[in-house]
Amino acid sequence: MFCIVAGKRYRHTRVAVPESDFESYAYAFKLLFEYASKRLKVPPSELCLEQLDAPLIVSFLDHLETERGNGPSSRNIRLAAIKSFMHFMEYRVPAALEQIRRILAIPAKKFDTRLVRYLTRGTRGRPCDPRGTRGRPCDPA
Repeated sequence: MFCIVAGKRYRHTRVAVPESDFESYAYAFKLLFEYASKRLKVPPSELCLEQLDAPLIVSFLDHLETERGNGPSSRNIRLAAIKSFMHFMEYRVPAALEQIRRILAIPAKKFDTRLVRYLTRGTRGRPCDPRGTRGRPCDPA
């Protein structure tokens, strides 16, 4: 049995990773541990990897959207954090490999992205300053 010990922050990376990514992942696990703790009626400090199975993760992701009002992109960010952790664990806890693979198979939710319109109808066709000093965008094409 592999128990999860929270409270330490490890940053062993070879590439520069923004601090906001660490904060986002940490917050994802805070939410997951709170949810799992309430659902399993176990204190967060006593949660074990074996308790974090695919049905629990899927219900956590549904909880984020329905009860917390998160959109699909926030849900996918939380799922990415969980999958990253599971990739890390699959080499350290081979006994949980099947459980980890089920979690890794959870698909990201697809969603439509809004088209961002940078120019209004009134600014189309106007000349722009290539140095950008007038505040108007310039299309180099």
